[in-house]
Amino acid sequence: MTASTSAWSLIDDRPDTSAHARTVFALGNGFVGLRGTLEEDEDVADQGFVNGFYETWPIAYPEDAYGLARTGQTIQPAFNPSHFSLTVDGHRFDPSTAALRSYTRTLDLRRGRLTRDLVWLTPDGTAVTVHSSRLVSVAERSCVLLEYAVSVSAPANVVVNHWLTFPHVSTPAGDLDPRRSTAIADTIRLTHSGPGPVGLSAVARTTAAGIGVACTIEHQVDCPDTVWSRTTREAARLGRYFQVKLDRDRTLSVRVLAAFATDGPRLSDQAGPLTDDRLLDITRGTITEVSRRPWTALADDQTRACAAWWDAADIEVDAGHQTDQTQGAIRWNLFQVLQASACGQRRGIPAKGVTGSGYDGHTFWDADAMVVPVLAYTQPRLAREALSYRYATLGRARQRASELHQAGALFAWRTIDGREASAFFEAGTAQYHIDADIAYAVNRYLTATGDADYLATEGIDILVETARLWADLGFFDAAGVFHLHGVTGPDEYSAMVDDNLYTNVMAAANLTAAAAWLDRLYHRDHPAWLAANARLGLTDQEAGTWTRMAANVAIPFDETQQIHGQDAQFLTHRVWDFANTPAESYPLLLHFHPLTIYRHQVLKQADVVLAMINRPDLFTPAQMRANFDYYDPLTTGDSTLSASAQAIVAAAVGRLDLAEHYFRTNLATDLENSHGNSGDGIHIAAAASVWSTLVMGFGGLRDYGGIALDPCLPDGWRRLGFRLRLGDSQLGVAVTHEGVDLTLLSGDPVRLTVRGQEIQVTGTRHIG
Repeated sequence: MTASTSAWSLIDDRPDTSAHARTVFALGNGFVGLRGTLEEDEDVADQGFVNGFYETWPIAYPEDAYGLARTGQTIQPAFNPSHFSLTVDGHRFDPSTAALRSYTRTLDLRRGRLTRDLVWLTPDGTAVTVHSSRLVSVAERSCVLLEYAVSVSAPANVVVNHWLTFPHVSTPAGDLDPRRSTAIADTIRLTHSGPGPVGLSAVARTTAAGIGVACTIEHQVDCPDTVWSRTTREAARLGRYFQVKLDRDRTLSVRVLAAFATDGPRLSDQAGPLTDDRLLDITRGTITEVSRRPWTALADDQTRACAAWWDAADIEVDAGHQTDQTQGAIRWNLFQVLQASACGQRRGIPAKGVTGSGYDGHTFWDADAMVVPVLAYTQPRLAREALSYRYATLGRARQRASELHQAGALFAWRTIDGREASAFFEAGTAQYHIDADIAYAVNRYLTATGDADYLATEGIDILVETARLWADLGFFDAAGVFHLHGVTGPDEYSAMVDDNLYTNVMAAANLTAAAAWLDRLYHRDHPAWLAANARLGLTDQEAGTWTRMAANVAIPFDETQQIHGQDAQFLTHRVWDFANTPAESYPLLLHFHPLTIYRHQVLKQADVVLAMINRPDLFTPAQMRANFDYYDPLTTGDSTLSASAQAIVAAAVGRLDLAEHYFRTNLATDLENSHGNSGDGIHIAAAASVWSTLVMGFGGLRDYGGIALDPCLPDGWRRLGFRLRLGDSQLGVAVTHEGVDLTLLSGDPVRLTVRGQEIQVTGTRHIG
């Protein structure tokens, strides 16, 4: 890829049709996503997505067993409104072969839009200037705005076609890579297309699941010369044809407003489909309402919405050399968090957001463990909306726990609609830590916001039902130690183990949080308590039992080596032969049988290291250093989730050069396609982890048992600045080698611990 970053943009100076470029220039808002396809590129299948538009399919097992997942779910491409074609005096414009005098494509992170400006010299010598822009609105949830403007250096006959491309699956045949989308045939049928009372409309449905998606588009044409137009249709697309005899230095501008609707995902057994007419009514109503406002006003809304995001989430780094490029890469990653979460509204945050079909469009644990905490301390409204998706699937989580003969709720390891869709239970469904990760996200949100309404309704239900799962799954041994057996931790290169350290300490945190927030909610005659008690059937003994389990959870520790075991058996295995494993054999999961990997000390991603970030209260500084030094060489980094955790703990134990290395590794995950699968979409959790690496790593934020900061900067860095939303207050933090400056930007005074000193910030404080 030829693109490069500046402080506020990603810029390309030549046409790039690669899958990687389509990913990094993608736009989205958590509901609608458009890949960064060039406007004139004819290969436009799989380039538009709507969160919740998916297909289901029966999972077939050669050897069946009770309780295995039965229904696969795969995101499907939706309508793509971003395709144009241009002909000037009979010459078709193809950016990949055209004679270009100039070319610039810019993803403007400050304004949230993608623009392109070029000058094409036709074979007849006419200079054609083309400007195009697009945005997926983070202010108007279902809307996409596009513009295509053409001017010429001499009078010319200009034809512009705008196309609404129908959903079409072009996924190649399935392979061994579980990171890709599952290939299924005959998944989508078109049920309506054509002109209507408001613009052009179309509806499609997935064949088995019957999920519908609709799109309506309206065209606005601006040109001083007479334009002839008509509706045009081909087998795979519907569009509008515009023809004009364009005078010199005149401009033909075609603007497109598109609105989307879907009746998916269906998050409960009671959820039913919407008719085609109802879906069309929704999109047409949106077009009618939004089109009343000037085009510039809609674009200004996007700029304001992005400004609000940056006011909360921007991180400023003075890293010495190449600061602008580093700053631009940081902001590009932070922008992806906005694009994945701004308008989800009771939909999951898929691993690839709405930028591609990777991982089947499933939501995993990383949305809760790594994305929601970022939102909780920057844009808490978005954090609550993300958590509302988990609450909406709580019924199915209860059903899943019952199916596995467990109490409480067991959330799906990978899912779109709340049902378990992981067909490989050893490194999938066995990752019970998903419950603790969701509870962690709930606890982080409540700690950051103090949202009493959320606690009394959705929050307490999730905390209680996940705590009940751990209480039922675990057991006390004769010595009174609480164990969790037969689980898989975040490191998927070890599976079905006993007392995985991460799972145990996070389950303990889940149990503790459930008991603590119940105590906070408890007022025997208060309506909120009475309602929660009626819903959950709480007993007087439960909270005390949870607290005892949490206090006595098994924590594997090797006295000889003075390190924590990743699980009860991990340190007894042979160390992987890294010296004789060639680079082309990574990731290991694509080249070695799982059993071969499971028998060795080798990590797909940080596991104990991640536990030390989330539960710093359980580890001494010496243990953190010893654990990090032991596990870091065993970690392959085959997971994109690993580098940020390694960076955070490396900074905490004083390995600042290594921390910066891992930070830059994380920063480049998708911009440099370092894992080879960015073409399938952006790794949203890795992008969110850039915030965590900077704020929790070099900023030293810890948020277990109270807000604390213990920052440090790598050599060569001059400054790190970020903001935290704490309750109704916003705190500005600036870190230099001389100390920490804290500024209360809004709200009530903030209490926290800085470098071991408890302080209250009422204005501006400097801590040396």
